[in-house]
Amino acid sequence: MERILQTHHFGPHQVDVVEHLDDDGVAGFSVLVDQEMVSDVLPDRPDLEALVRRYAAWQSRRAAG
Repeated sequence: MERILQTHHFGPHQVDVVEHLDDDGVAGFSVLVDQEMVSDVLPDRPDLEALVRRYAAWQSRRAAG
């Protein structure tokens, strides 16, 4: 099961922090940009700085084509 914990808007893009749950509780967290997963499952909830870094990396990959 998944649920969105945070949503941020950077310009025209939406960045979400998604919590992954399993039978034992929290299994990890992911970062999505415009509903596209841009991180592997992370063991800890990312802070704002980590979100900005992942968003910037996503933008760089997108610009490189």
